[in-house]
Amino acid sequence: MVKRPADFNPENFIDGKGEFLIGRPAVAYGGPREFRIDPAPVRPFPTFNLVATNIVFVLFFAGFAWFCVTHNDSGVNEFAICAGTTAVGLMTCVCSVGFSMYGRWLGASELARGPWLRYDKVTRRVELSRQRLTFEFSEIVHLQYVSTARIDRPRSVVAEESKYVRSELNLVTIRGGKRERWNLVNSMWPSGAFEEVLDHLIEQTPVPVVRITETAGPWKVWIRPYCDLTKPASTAAQAERLGGN
Repeated sequence: MVKRPADFNPENFIDGKGEFLIGRPAVAYGGPREFRIDPAPVRPFPTFNLVATNIVFVLFFAGFAWFCVTHNDSGVNEFAICAGTTAVGLMTCVCSVGFSMYGRWLGASELARGPWLRYDKVTRRVELSRQRLTFEFSEIVHLQYVSTARIDRPRSVVAEESKYVRSELNLVTIRGGKRERWNLVNSMWPSGAFEEVLDHLIEQTPVPVVRITETAGPWKVWIRPYCDLTKPASTAAQAERLGGN
């Protein structure tokens, strides 16, 4: 394992303390007065899919019960076969509906907690509603889009730790001379997790964004302005905005 170098900066690596996205992407909302990074909206209840799936389950278990009854040895309790198959079938149907409802409950709970980040275009303040914090724009250093291995993982010259790569968004601030990093949200994907929301963010706000990725060398990172990695129109808009502030 490779030891941390003397100039190691923990701010450039994944902390992993933020909320974790599992199959529910972050989405951007931009209006005349604000910009937000929100959890994905809850999808409509999949009534048709659930009904169709449960019909398939019923037909499968009914066919299975029929097969067992018509192809059993003499002396086998046919009632027990039907009762056991029916119980397993009902449990399968109930679980499929229950998992769907649980997923909707998780989504609704996530939305009720508010956005991960909100930028007020009038006051130029950045609000982290989940941490109950508000920052003046002058207190914002940048928003990080980090894709590295976690800070608590050892580094090796071989790529054996690549399975631990994740992505996260962090807001770095300075208030009262104290520099802090606020871990907002994490994703299981090393790339492609937050590009869509960040493309909108740099087009609609002056908040600077940096992209941090881990290079081939252990404990080495590559830090680039995110606007340099986006389409030319976004780059021009960001450059114009930053130049006017």
